[in-house]
Amino acid sequence: MNIDSHQSFVMEFPKLQHPFTMVMAGPIGCAKTYFVRDLLHCKREMFSPVPDKIVWFYGIHQPLYDNIPEVTFVEGLPLKFQEYLGKHTLFIIDDLMSHGANQKLLTDLFTKGSHHLNLSIIFIVQNFFHKGKEMRK
Repeated sequence: MNIDSHQSFVMEFPKLQHPFTMVMAGPIGCAKTYFVRDLLHCKREMFSPVPDKIVWFYGIHQPLYDNIPEVTFVEGLPLKFQEYLGKHTLFIIDDLMSHGANQKLLTDLFTKGSHHLNLSIIFIVQNFFHKGKEMRK
């Protein structure tokens, strides 16, 4: 590709198309949560359409959460997710592998709920091969 001095080159990154599901897996301390935070800081460039509601479910509160605007933080996993849904909702499920591994609700969210509820999900885990019965399906 030849570009002369009067032309400009703009590179566009592919966007995550809502609804989507993503698993962010890695060992403790590899900055998974920071990566997701950075995705949210660039949400207009990274998601299409941009989520109108972002809910972050967590196991242990981290100071990092205090610096992420426009996100609802919820400790643990609720039994019902309907109250957290919007038109284009993004759920982030952070470090709840042991809570969610045996919960059929979480599996249903990932396999059926994403499409039927117009819901995107980012599941942050430390072990992609966790031994929970539901996660292996």
